[in-house]
Amino acid sequence: MGAGDALFRLEPEDFANPWRRVRMQALIRAHARAVPLPDGVVLCRALGRYPLVVEGRDLGLSARLMIEGFWDYAVVSFIARVLRPGQVAIDAGANLGFLTVLMADMVGPAGRVEAVEPNAALAGLAGRNLVMNGLADRVRIHQAAAADRGGEVRWLRLDTADPKNGHLLPPGSRPAGGGGTVTEAEVPTLRLDDLAPGAVDFVKIDVEGAEEAVWAGMQGLLDRSPDVLVLMEFNRDRGQDPAALLHAIAARFPLRHLRADARVAPLSLAEALARDGDIQLVLARRARL
Repeated sequence: MGAGDALFRLEPEDFANPWRRVRMQALIRAHARAVPLPDGVVLCRALGRYPLVVEGRDLGLSARLMIEGFWDYAVVSFIARVLRPGQVAIDAGANLGFLTVLMADMVGPAGRVEAVEPNAALAGLAGRNLVMNGLADRVRIHQAAAADRGGEVRWLRLDTADPKNGHLLPPGSRPAGGGGTVTEAEVPTLRLDDLAPGAVDFVKIDVEGAEEAVWAGMQGLLDRSPDVLVLMEFNRDRGQDPAALLHAIAARFPLRHLRADARVAPLSLAEALARDGDIQLVLARRARL
């Protein structure tokens, strides 16, 4: 690593402009670095700005951060564009803290981030990443699963080869037993309603099929946060009744989604249910985003 490379550092405003995404992605890739550490994690540079420790066995998110330096750039750009200093944000499904770190950087020392991650190993990495970037003082990490009811214990199914896709088993389920890279663990639950007593400005939800339960557990938050902006990953092939969830969402917010170019566009309920793969729903009462 040369002196010029060591001094290279992008700023959050560099990510915020969607029209510069191709240039920014190329710069981030060119300056991506990965160094294995003795405890099985890998130190890498994310977004040309943040040192992060990632899981060396993870062939999904961690591998992409090591090789490319980013994941889901449209979401990165959107968060950098909409979050402001002093705001209150929630990261439901924080994983190893990649986006939590960005959110904490954006809200600044006067802001606050509540991060929720049920996987104990990933929650531990998120804590290390926040400390390493000097952001731990504005973030509280909850090693729990966001759900419709708090104070319960449910089973979480994990795959160490792709931990970002860990998911809760339905209430009352018993573990089926793991095998290979798959394991199961009991985790406590909480409601997003209970994380912040006042208004919340931004909520990111990436919970791998638990969207209906998370939505049910955040209605009070939505009631007391008229200006809230929610970014929710949705997939018609996950969950119990995706159509009912979309109808409930549409009763509160106009349906919009985040495109691959980081722009926001209208989305009909029929389009959302017909589309394969993940959709990033953008939920807000404001007309322009």
